[in-house]
Amino acid sequence: MRLPIPESSYAVLIGTTTYSGSFAERPLPAVAGNVTDLAAVLTDEQYGGFLAENCTSVLDEDDRNVILRTVRAAAARATDVLLVYLSGHAAPKELSSNELLLPLPGSDDLGEDFWWNHALPYGDIRKIVRESRAACRMVVIDTCFSGRALAEAMGKAGGEAFVVSGSYVLASAGSTMHAVAPAGARHTAFTGVLIDLLTNGIDDPSPELSLPRIFPRLRQALLAAGYPEPDHTTTKTVDQKALVRNRSALIARDLAPEVITDLGSDVNTIIVRGLRRLEDLHDQGTRSVRDRVRSEVVRFLDHDSKIVSQEAGRLYDLIRAWEDDPGGDVEQKRPERVRRALADPWLGASAVILALLAGTVLWWTGLPAGLASAVAAPLAVLGYAAAIAVAVFSTPPEKD
Repeated sequence: MRLPIPESSYAVLIGTTTYSGSFAERPLPAVAGNVTDLAAVLTDEQYGGFLAENCTSVLDEDDRNVILRTVRAAAARATDVLLVYLSGHAAPKELSSNELLLPLPGSDDLGEDFWWNHALPYGDIRKIVRESRAACRMVVIDTCFSGRALAEAMGKAGGEAFVVSGSYVLASAGSTMHAVAPAGARHTAFTGVLIDLLTNGIDDPSPELSLPRIFPRLRQALLAAGYPEPDHTTTKTVDQKALVRNRSALIARDLAPEVITDLGSDVNTIIVRGLRRLEDLHDQGTRSVRDRVRSEVVRFLDHDSKIVSQEAGRLYDLIRAWEDDPGGDVEQKRPERVRRALADPWLGASAVILALLAGTVLWWTGLPAGLASAVAAPLAVLGYAAAIAVAVFSTPPEKD
């Protein structure tokens, strides 16, 4: 998984807060917070995946052609990732169809004209996105009846298929469900949870987050709060395209990227390697790092693999021993350090190399080969013993 290539990735965030006709009775001020804060997350200099100049916000635009031209311009420039976000009211032109229309500020359903002639057809957005050269194309739609966008995406009921490689559609509610905007809240229900997940990350070792990756957490949080169930359609390649860095993995654990990668592996021996790296971090890290190491070790105690759970159990016992008697940390760990030092292939290899070098030098000085070997061997043994002693008895300074 990787972040978008900044120079060739674009995002367009579209939202409407004020309306005409019967829609005017249900303004959506939270949509402004949706667009503003989602843009901030996506373009965050440290954690976001998009350049600020490549992320365009379109708020309360009444001319649908202006919106469509904005999306078309981004779609034409994007060659890596294209993201289009839509938020506001929406309604089908007819209840029996999957055609979804987003009213704009001047879409007056009580006037003499047909309101849908002044609304934004989702089908036009879909067509532009589908025809983009971007390797990964994503649409996130937070509106009532947004599940109808998925029906179009799946090619149901006469809709055109949108299942080409690298496509993703995320809808906030089912095809017959209303989206929710809690009174007085800065965000709508769906986008609020989405922004929270993208901002704070998830309890996952992956250093980056894609929309398919966070979807289970998004769905779980919305259902737990009593909100409509979201839905999505995806192709396999989309899961490899992240939107932001996972702050939970990068901040809360404060572990090196290679350790996070090892612990997130599906290969048990690689997980064990990651756990052994955690032991070194616990030995040398600050108090806060030790706490994070402990939480990682606990996570693997009940792992399905015996070798993983055993390694986690061994580390857990060491951590508990240190917690019970911090002052006795060095003495308690020396037997374990001896075992690890003796098992270290580099120390053994170094001894062999030292013997060969010493024997060669002595031979070049004129000693017979047999005598040179007899002198070099003890030197190599002494060097090996010294390396073991250093590994066992050296104690890094305590850091807090």
